[in-house]
Amino acid sequence: IAINNASKAQISDPRVRELADEIIASQVREIEEMKRLIADIELNGERADRPLPPRPAVLTPDMEPKIREAVE
Repeated sequence: IAINNASKAQISDPRVRELADEIIASQVREIEEMKRLIADIELNGERADRPLPPRPAVLTPDMEPKIREAVE
């Protein structure tokens, strides 16, 4: 969804365009990596013997400085 939205957005602020371009590149890379990992798991099996704990998708304190820097 983010790839589709970012690629179609009419953006005039270059900071927003740069971030949108980074989102597109990152998600394209991540989707390809996930496809390759799934293929590897199907071929070779999983590398763990038990499920890993879930991780929430939330803003963390260590993300704050980078975000603040991006808008300055």
